[in-house]
Amino acid sequence: MLEPALPAPFMSPALWIAWLLRDDARDGAALGDPEAQRDFVAWWLLAGRRDYPDAPPLEPPALAVAQEPVTVAPGVTLPRFLAVAWRAHPHLAEAFDLAEPRGLARYLCWFCVVAVPHYGIAALVSRSLVAAVFEPDEGTPPLGHRRPSRLERFVWDSAPALQSRFDLATAEGQDGFVHWFAERGAAASGLGWLFAEAVPLSPAVPRRGALAPGGVNLIGFAYGQLGVGEDMRMLATACGAAEIPFCVVARTPIGERGPEDRLLAPRAVPAPVYDTSILCMTGLDTGLQLLERPSLLDDGAYRIGYWPWELPHWPGEWQCAFGLVDEVWASSRYTLAAYEEATLLPLRQMPLAVSVDRIVMRSRAAFGLPEDRLLFLYVFDGHSYIARKNPEAVVAAFRQAFPTGSEPVGLVLKMMGGDRTDPRETALFASIAEDPRIMVIDGVIPRGEVLGLIAACDIYVSLHRAEGFGRTIAEAMLLRRPVIATGFSGSDELVGPETALPVAWGRRAVGPDEYPFGDGQWWADPDIDHAAWCLRRLADSPSARARLAESAYRHVSGRHAPALVGARYAARLAEIARNRIGG
Repeated sequence: MLEPALPAPFMSPALWIAWLLRDDARDGAALGDPEAQRDFVAWWLLAGRRDYPDAPPLEPPALAVAQEPVTVAPGVTLPRFLAVAWRAHPHLAEAFDLAEPRGLARYLCWFCVVAVPHYGIAALVSRSLVAAVFEPDEGTPPLGHRRPSRLERFVWDSAPALQSRFDLATAEGQDGFVHWFAERGAAASGLGWLFAEAVPLSPAVPRRGALAPGGVNLIGFAYGQLGVGEDMRMLATACGAAEIPFCVVARTPIGERGPEDRLLAPRAVPAPVYDTSILCMTGLDTGLQLLERPSLLDDGAYRIGYWPWELPHWPGEWQCAFGLVDEVWASSRYTLAAYEEATLLPLRQMPLAVSVDRIVMRSRAAFGLPEDRLLFLYVFDGHSYIARKNPEAVVAAFRQAFPTGSEPVGLVLKMMGGDRTDPRETALFASIAEDPRIMVIDGVIPRGEVLGLIAACDIYVSLHRAEGFGRTIAEAMLLRRPVIATGFSGSDELVGPETALPVAWGRRAVGPDEYPFGDGQWWADPDIDHAAWCLRRLADSPSARARLAESAYRHVSGRHAPALVGARYAARLAEIARNRIGG
């Protein structure tokens, strides 16, 4: 593992999470760059607060960093927020030369006229800065009772209508303009903040009312057509089977996900109701809640992170996420091990519920699939990182297993999401195009029809590099479809010699940009030769297919039925409630 980048002392959890998520605001800086972190605080004041209006306010140490002096030209220093604003607007360098006294003065005027109202940072502007912009303008000869100040002259220079109305080359014009500015001009120019009480940058955070005991808030991507969205729906199904009172707070996943799955809409509420919450999302997404909806992390609720994770180690940069929850549930021993080395929080291995009750049976013809051949199937989401899902290995194993092209077999890839400009996807589609037996169903289809597709095919194949759980594998097993899958990671609890054909693998480093915070980590590289052997083995042996399918069905139904899983949840939630009362 590489040494993780750590936050500077002034970086609050919310700031650090924003720093990790907003690579656009980092502008290529390394995560551990201390000077860039200091500039990021100023960026937050100028732009970040507007992007995340509900995020916790800045704390005093960060405010002090935003106001510390920074050299912007030889012998010239400005508060950091002024320096960062200067660098953020390249046209300012052409308009104002900070090395020249007049250029510096006019930049300060620009900041007062344009930046302060735009960014809402009047509370940051010091008395000395205001005094500097109200000094007499050196470029205006003293003709009237009081010549215009630097700020007044900047406003005049910026408005042709004022130049036509007031001639500063005359005493009368100067007096008239100064009078107009005092009476109406300041407000008209967006400078009303100079004469109003400044809005504090750290307003008091309103407290919510008491939360009810006896139930649980399920928070996550309730309507999302993605794996963790189905985790959320199955979490609710298990709670319902165990008669656990619950409500649903639905979040919106990042990126286009197609039509929503509205199964849980009748249970949806705008904010948590109960004094216990389960955040069914990644730890990274839980951190995002601190920026977007901090009320979901209300101090009055006991917070459980039901977090998926797919690599052997938890990223050190995201250690702060553990501070947002009171305990963590993991769906597999593999994921639990990653958390055990990263935190002292209470940890529980909690199985995910799996159900195929929503299946919508469809014929092969309805999917445009042939009736006269044995069909292998792989279902994957390109948004879940194509390198991790590794569909190209399935294609390679299929073509190696059946090289002549005359074998009565076919391969179906059901995919959605992804990036068609990604070289990995370009290579995948090029390989697919070379073999007419490989069929692609691309796009979002309703959940029940995905299950119907699994049922319409014969054998399920997943040559993934890592899985936190392996939901589609479990669903195929419940539908009595034999499985071939990489024998590594969370899916190991589903894929054993009695329930599937586990594919041999070797260790492979996670490559650049293959998975978030994957630097220095590793995952599996499935053996294509062995995978091809497994495909041929099941294609040639209906009895082996039947034996594995029945054993896998018993395994999954005996461990992941909603009623059984819900009973586990209910027992732990009751224990939490007793401990809170006792405490």
